[in-house]
Amino acid sequence: MGAAASIVADDMPEGLKELFDLTERQKTKVAEIDAAMLDVEMGKLFKQHNKIIDDLTARSKSQIKFMFDKFPATAKHLEALVVAGNPYAKFIQQLAVPKLQLEMSLLKANEFDEELLVNLIGTSTTRELKELNELYAQDKGFSIADTFATKGKDNTSLVRVVQTIFRFLRDESKDIDQDLAERQAETIHKAGPMRLIGVDEDTFFDYLSFSMLPSTKLISACLR
Repeated sequence: MGAAASIVADDMPEGLKELFDLTERQKTKVAEIDAAMLDVEMGKLFKQHNKIIDDLTARSKSQIKFMFDKFPATAKHLEALVVAGNPYAKFIQQLAVPKLQLEMSLLKANEFDEELLVNLIGTSTTRELKELNELYAQDKGFSIADTFATKGKDNTSLVRVVQTIFRFLRDESKDIDQDLAERQAETIHKAGPMRLIGVDEDTFFDYLSFSMLPSTKLISACLR
């Protein structure tokens, strides 16, 4: 494996070199199998959709990207089909696209889709959102929150949530305080279901905009 040896540090212990070499050979073998499968199935005009889905969705993004890098002819074949308007080929191609790159392309193509933004916020950590915002700002010259504020209706709840979350103050720690979550759940309950009229939105914003997923899950569980 000459390619593998070229990126192995000279001072790496022999055992690690052997393990690294084995890993590279395994990745290459998987890539060979997947590339051959794709070439065959694409020749059938994607008649074996289940075969492609079963094989490729079992791979990591890095493994699929490794396949495309290792077998550029397969990647070029897919690109040609994408250009021709084949959505299935685009699906396969995007399996290897990093999350940040895919989200950036979606934002640029759908300025500004509220549902898309909600999905991005709900599936991203603060670090991921910050990286996406920095990339977006480099391309556009202004932040995602600023763009959304100008596109959305003034002072809507969604605009307030977006502006709060894109201040990147949500807690990223993994430590969960059960007692605190129970107290917060009780406060949220009083701010919503127990109120005779309306909802105290500020309470929801304060808790859910500053707490990461583990905390919000615990709060939700306490509300049941």
